[in-house]
Amino acid sequence: MPDTSLLLFMLAVPVAYEIVRYGGAAYLVYLGLRTLLNRREATAGAAIKPDSLRTIFLQGVLTNVLNPKVALFCHETNRYPG
Repeated sequence: MPDTSLLLFMLAVPVAYEIVRYGGAAYLVYLGLRTLLNRREATAGAAIKPDSLRTIFLQGVLTNVLNPKVALFCHETNRYPG
């Protein structure tokens, strides 16, 4: 269970939890700024280029890895099976 081990690691080392928490916050700020800046470019008449599947996948992985609630959810759902 990798989710449980990640949760236990974050509980044992509070600094790791803080790193993930602030990393997630920084990533959300980055996404927000990128969206705002790209919106200005798009309204200027530039053609919108779709992101590659690799970019979309990596963005989803980063979002889930940096979200400690995902690890807590997986831990709790595995704790009380069916």
